[in-house]
Amino acid sequence: MDRVLQDRYEDFWNRKGACVAIEAPKADFTPKHARDVEQKWQDSSFILENFLRRISATGFYGDGFPSLFVNHGPGVLAAFLGNPYQLADDTVWFDTDPMIKDMEHPPPLSFNMKNPVYHLIHTMTEQYLSQSGGRYITSITDIGGSLDVIAALRGTESLLYDLYDYPEKVHFLMDELEKIWEACFTELYRLLQEHQSGMTSWMPIWSDQQWYPLQCDFCAMLSPALFEEFVLPYLNRQANFLGRAIYHLDGPGELPHLDYILEIEKINAIQWTAGAGNADIGSSDWYELYHKMQQKGKGIVLLGVQPGDVTRLLRELEPGGLYLSTACETPDEAKRLEEEVSKILLR
Repeated sequence: MDRVLQDRYEDFWNRKGACVAIEAPKADFTPKHARDVEQKWQDSSFILENFLRRISATGFYGDGFPSLFVNHGPGVLAAFLGNPYQLADDTVWFDTDPMIKDMEHPPPLSFNMKNPVYHLIHTMTEQYLSQSGGRYITSITDIGGSLDVIAALRGTESLLYDLYDYPEKVHFLMDELEKIWEACFTELYRLLQEHQSGMTSWMPIWSDQQWYPLQCDFCAMLSPALFEEFVLPYLNRQANFLGRAIYHLDGPGELPHLDYILEIEKINAIQWTAGAGNADIGSSDWYELYHKMQQKGKGIVLLGVQPGDVTRLLRELEPGGLYLSTACETPDEAKRLEEEVSKILLR
């Protein structure tokens, strides 16, 4: 990644400018099909080969660049702690057989780097880094949101009851998990920094400093009072630990908690996902929400914007701290959009 592009991403983090990442196919690409789910998720050579074939057939425009997501499902920290998991065709499930059966006497949580799933992720990350040759940036894996990980370890329905029946036990587990979360992040971030400049995550947003997407999908089932007690303190802790963070706001069910999230100083931006059945993220239906975020001093991240909505969003919103990603159908369409974006942003 060249210095000009790095500077534009730093402007995004500092709310001094916008980043617009554009992709378009430049050649036909058909991924190799995995023989089974184990190969699809755990065969690093197979994954890397498919990724390299894809990016060789893809043009990157504007602020786009290739980022290899080290993916073993959302919230893989649960498996690092020994929780059973199940590989599926399109995801990895960590909540099918929760390891915490008795909340009165929960097992101790411990992070062991010899854990086979952690060893797998560490090895995959190291391989991708060593074979990059400057062709792409390797991401950190999806460690997960703290309460979401606890929900996988305990079971979602059981945890909802626990918030009322065993609140002190939930807080104890959260405190223990936060220590593990920080240790896990620190080790993986150290590995990234040994081999490349900067980092990305499952959000392909580059930073020259450590950062991570914070989230709590579980909070869509919580009242604001429960969010304030069981989520907010830990989001604050993680954001302060990281120094930079983007909050993954996953659908209208989380909107009752937005005011709390907007008050967390170290959260730089909000990534909004509208959810199935709702207006697309580029729709004017969400403009009021976006203005509220910007008025509170937060950037906005919108992933997968329709190409036709990109320039409208750039004209509607302040550029500082705005990140948009989109995919065009052809290189010519991508180049035209790149030119339009440059004119609006006066690059």
